[in-house]
Amino acid sequence: MKIRSLFNTRLDSKDFLLLVALHENARQSYRSLGKRASLSAPATRDRLEHLKTRGIIQGFWLSMDPRIFGLYDTLIFFRSEITRKQAERAAEVTGTAWVALKLDGGMTVQLWSKEAKPLVLIGELEKAVGKTSDGAAFSESLNYQRQNFKLSPLDWNLLDCLVEDPLMNFGRLVSITGLSPKTVRNHLEALIRDEVIYILPILGSLADSGELLFQIAINGKITLPVIREIMGDVFLINETNDPPIKYLLCKGTNLPDVTTKTAKLNRLSDVESATLALNKDQIINNKFLHSLISGKISEKRNVRA
Repeated sequence: MKIRSLFNTRLDSKDFLLLVALHENARQSYRSLGKRASLSAPATRDRLEHLKTRGIIQGFWLSMDPRIFGLYDTLIFFRSEITRKQAERAAEVTGTAWVALKLDGGMTVQLWSKEAKPLVLIGELEKAVGKTSDGAAFSESLNYQRQNFKLSPLDWNLLDCLVEDPLMNFGRLVSITGLSPKTVRNHLEALIRDEVIYILPILGSLADSGELLFQIAINGKITLPVIREIMGDVFLINETNDPPIKYLLCKGTNLPDVTTKTAKLNRLSDVESATLALNKDQIINNKFLHSLISGKISEKRNVRA
């Protein structure tokens, strides 16, 4: 799936709060989303439609915790100029969950593998791209936090539906599974509540004037309260353990303001680097995700047999 970026993305504080709520669970009702920004359901619907029209919200995608498959998560960074064709070749490498092309010309690739540090897989990725990577960030141990994922056949079927259409109509989910609305709702809510899955918005990155929406990657042991003192409104999207990198959704007044605050972060002793993480295109490897889910469904069938 290709994601197109647009950059005229002015937004106010209520827009930002709605985007934060979407990152928590994009399948929430308008009423539930609106509570975060003190908006009514109709006002929330209108704002979200406006954000879509302006290219700030470009779609939605299903992010899954790779540990449900017994896999580790690794981010691989290419900082030199990468073409669209090179990104497409990267997406075809076994184990690639998604590829993000950056506005500065670089690329980030998320790999899922059975090894905590998949050197062979990284080599295959570099061969496909035709370039040497410039760094990697590795996830925490599989035994960190939730050790046992007990997903039922219904859970796996729900995931298989949501890969292609994360906001699939609830009635259609009920129809496909053949179960009661209450059963489907309980399983879906549990998957989201237990952070097995995240249903997230795909966002445009940056505006050239007015309020800015952007992401920033901070490498270091700096805490969120300290980051908020400098950056203001931020929301933690993702983080890695080795090295410790936080990926944050942020709102700024204008580009000079964002540049100044980023420079201030880079001067702190507990920050290795703070860089704007702006995506131009993103390729999500749905074929790979479907294959993993199909494997789990087959395992469940064999166990029952």
